[in-house]
Amino acid sequence: MSESTLPFDHVIDGIYISGWRAIQYIPALRAAGIVHVLKLYPDHPYFPADFHTFENALEDGEFIDAPLLKHGVSFIKEQVQATRPVLVMCSAGISRSSTFVLAYLLEKGHDLPDAYRLLKRAHPDAEPHPRMWQSLITHYRLDYTLDDAWEWMSQ
Repeated sequence: MSESTLPFDHVIDGIYISGWRAIQYIPALRAAGIVHVLKLYPDHPYFPADFHTFENALEDGEFIDAPLLKHGVSFIKEQVQATRPVLVMCSAGISRSSTFVLAYLLEKGHDLPDAYRLLKRAHPDAEPHPRMWQSLITHYRLDYTLDDAWEWMSQ
């Protein structure tokens, strides 16, 4: 199976992003060395026992509490530091997973518009909900507005 047909995309530093469909490609995930997962949706589907899944469920379209954002980004950073590929996933791979990857990129020193462009090139489905954008702007004390985010998304 070619990389272009897989339902997960490599963004940077061994970080992959997807929606729940990735669970249907367990052999491909294993072949890519991905057994660490930040799972941002509640309940099913679950991963096999040999996967290390960090359950950090949240609702899409809701403002993310700082501790929940911090815990998820910490999990991503731990995997990157240990050179373990990590899959960041939500139901559709559009909003919640994109927000956590963007938060990682912010912590890595990227500016938010540059981080979004990097993510969008790797994962064209990336489109955080406005409340998710606001979570990033608020928690990272950024000098951007939701209008700025709309402008980046329309480019």
